[in-house]
Order: sequence, then structure tokens, then C-alpha cells
Amino acid sequence: MKNKKRKTSLRKKFSLIISGLICITMLSVGLIISNEMKKPLILQMQKKGEALGSNLAATSGEALLSGDELLLGIYMDKIAEDKSILYAMILDKTGKIISHSDHRIIKGTTFKDSFWQKAVELEKGTLIQHNVDPSMEDYYDIAVPILSNGTKLGTIRLGFSGKEIATAIKQVKNLIFAITIFVFILGLILSWIMVSFITKPVGILTKGVQIIGSGNLDHKIIIPTKDEIGQLAETFNQMTEKLKNAQIRLIESERLKKELQIAQQIQQSLLPKKCPQIPAFTVSTFYKAAKEVGGDYYDFFWITPKKLGIVIADVSGKGIPGSLGMALTRSIFRSQITENSQPAEVLAKTNVLVCRDIKKGLFVTMLFAILDTENQTLQYASAGHNPLLFIHKNKPSWTKSSGIALGMADKTLFNQHIKQETLSLDKGSLLIFYTDGITEAMNRKQEEFGETRLEKAALNCKDDNAETIITKIKKEIEIFTAGAEQNDDITIISLKTK
Repeated sequence: MKNKKRKTSLRKKFSLIISGLICITMLSVGLIISNEMKKPLILQMQKKGEALGSNLAATSGEALLSGDELLLGIYMDKIAEDKSILYAMILDKTGKIISHSDHRIIKGTTFKDSFWQKAVELEKGTLIQHNVDPSMEDYYDIAVPILSNGTKLGTIRLGFSGKEIATAIKQVKNLIFAITIFVFILGLILSWIMVSFITKPVGILTKGVQIIGSGNLDHKIIIPTKDEIGQLAETFNQMTEKLKNAQIRLIESERLKKELQIAQQIQQSLLPKKCPQIPAFTVSTFYKAAKEVGGDYYDFFWITPKKLGIVIADVSGKGIPGSLGMALTRSIFRSQITENSQPAEVLAKTNVLVCRDIKKGLFVTMLFAILDTENQTLQYASAGHNPLLFIHKNKPSWTKSSGIALGMADKTLFNQHIKQETLSLDKGSLLIFYTDGITEAMNRKQEEFGETRLEKAALNCKDDNAETIITKIKKEIEIFTAGAEQNDDITIISLKTK
């Protein structure tokens, strides 16, 4: 099993980063301060050496002139009492020792080093040089000429230990280091408190997001601040609200989709499952709704063994309203059928009930025909529906349609306009029933298929059986629309004598 990586909190990260930066800053400042302190310490030591050398030169000049070595020795011993002085000596003009703070040094010894020639040649002022001697320690060599009335009598050489400077710098570094540790700890504590204050809203936001992510879309992230974190929390709340609404819409959409599927199944169950078998005729149909469910309706039913009822209708509107209107109209219409029914009479009775039961603004165009299979005649009446296309003896004609749509006029007005007609069918006669979804089918140029194209398509296949005629007309419509969106329900019935 793999070890889980330990999580480092944002608070800890920020605290360590801030404290680290403070520590680095303090150490850098300490280094700069210690380096800068070295200069004034060296300058102070130089001034001290100059003062001692000048004082010794002034006091030892008379002793040099008089040759009083005892007095010079006293001066050397006095200077040697200063622990910062490693050595002190008086040299003559040739660099030979006249007097030395270390009594072991023999008088007359030539003190020659890298600084000797410069010191011997010095006529005035003070000369200082930093030396590093492995046998001794870090030290500073100071040379001051001994003058009497402008004449150089000799040279004072003093060696100052650099230990004091190093000790002073070390003390400063230790102090800075101690301050750095203190500031680091203090900074760690203060930054922890400060970052805790800053990251608290982030923790609230993180917890809120986790709750929302678990599926609780009703949770609100409450952060009282108006800064970027507060604005982010508000954005999350808005996003959650939108997500919740989207989820509701999705559920509603799924519910509606399911209901539409049920409505579609119900509607399909109301339409004929197969075409009737008639000895002297062939019958075929095609139906396609513009949406999941439609408002077109067609039906076949035997009124008597020799009389077949054929109805086609188009309810205003599409989708659920159209589908409900279609179902209600079908029930009303079917309830009016009897053995002695006449198309005009049935439509008139249906109109009365449609006007009463269907809400205002919804109307139905319907064409009802009764086929007498024995006498080969067709009685029909139209309630504002599209005219029949009748091809008889290879000549096309369009039946009259003078009626008013169901639900649009009262009984008196409707009965004044409804008319019943009769057609005689011979061998090879063709009847096309359709809804306006056929003739009003549009292509991408917004041009309608129209009655002329329907007539031409029917004439081109008039000698085929009913099923082939439907297939070819449907193909013509598909070619014409070329994939354009279907705007209305399409229903077509072909009735062909054998």
C-alpha cells in the first residue's frame, strides 16, 4: 500500500516562507553591518596608534638626542602595558633598533620586514599596514617618524593586534545572530497568527466547496469579508444556485422527455397500426410528427362490411397541446359514427362538441370520407381541410373544400358551409389525402413544396401501387427540403384502385 503524502497546510507554508525571509534579511543585514563596522574600528585603532606614536615620538626625541636609553626603555615599558600592542620599537634612520618593548631584542639589530623600507623612508605623517603573520596573529603595523626641528631622528614602530577588531566584530555577529533567532521565532508566531487570520476564510471556502461537491447544493458559503475571498465565495454561491437550477431543469427535462415518450406511445396507439385490406384497392400511409408528438390524425374504420370510413385531420398547434387536441377530437368524432352516417352530418355533430369542449384558439381541420367498396364510390365532406388530389383517367383534379374548421364556428354557420360530395372511382383511379405539412414543407430558401409539385409527383407514379406512390412522393419531398428543418406534422394517405 502506497504511503499517502503528508499535506502541508497553507498556513504552515506561509509562516515558514515569511519567517525564512525575515531570517535571510536579518543575516544579510548583520553581514553588512559587521563588514561596515570593521572600517571605523580600523580607523579608531589607526588614530590610537597615531596618537601613541606621535606622543612617543615627541617625548623620545630629546632622549634620542641625549642618548638616554633608560628613559627610552621606560617609554617602551609604559606602552607595552597596553595589551592591544604586540610590540613597540624605536629605530634609527638606518632601521636599527634603539629600544624595543621586548627586552630580549638586542639593541642594534636591524628590523627588516616588508614594511621596513617604507617606514625608514617616511619623513612625516603616519603609515599603517595590515599584516597577516601565521606565527603571530592578525595585526596592524604603524610607523611614525621622530622629528626634531624638522630633522628626522628615527622612526617609531608599533604593532597593534587585530584581535580586538575581530572580537568586536564577533560580538556584533553573535548579537545579530541572537536577534535573528529571536526575530525568526517572533516572526513565526506573528506570521502564524496573521496567516491564520487570512487563511480562515479559505478554510471556510474549502469546507463549503467540499460540502457542495458532495451533492448538497442548498449549502451557502458564508464569508463576511468583502475581499477577493469573499467575492470568490459569493461567486461559488451564485454558481451553486445556477447548478441547482440547471439540475432542476435537467430533472424537469427528463420528466418531460419521459412524459413525451408516454404521450408518443399513446398517440401511436391511437393511429392505425396497419392499413385495411380492401379487395379492389391498395391503401398506404405515412406519418411523421414535427416534434415528439404531433397534432395530425388519420384513421380507418369499417362502418359496415362494405363501407370503410377514412378520416384525416390537422389540429392547430404542435407538441403536447396539438396531441391532446387530436386525442379529444378523435374521441368526439368516433362517438358520432353510426351505420347510417353521412360525412357532412358526422362533421356537423362533431363541431358542436368540439366548440363546447375544446378551449378557444384551438381548431381542427378534418376531411371525412366513406368508401363504398362495392359500388366504388367515395362520399366525403371537408371541415376546412386541404382538398383531395384526385387522379382519374390520367387527369389530375382538386376537390372543393368549402367547409369551416371544427371549433371555429357555431352550429348554424358551420352547417351553412359544410357540403358533401361524391366521387366515382374507376380502374386506376388515385386519391391522395394529406395535411398541410406536405404542401407547406419548406426548403432552405423558404420555398414551399406546394400543390403543383405534389400533383407532378403523384402523376409520375400514378400507375404504381399505393405503397410505392407514398414512397416516391416522400422521396420528392426529401429531395426538395434537402435536410431543412421540418416545421409541421406530415401525414399522407394514398388510395388506389387495382
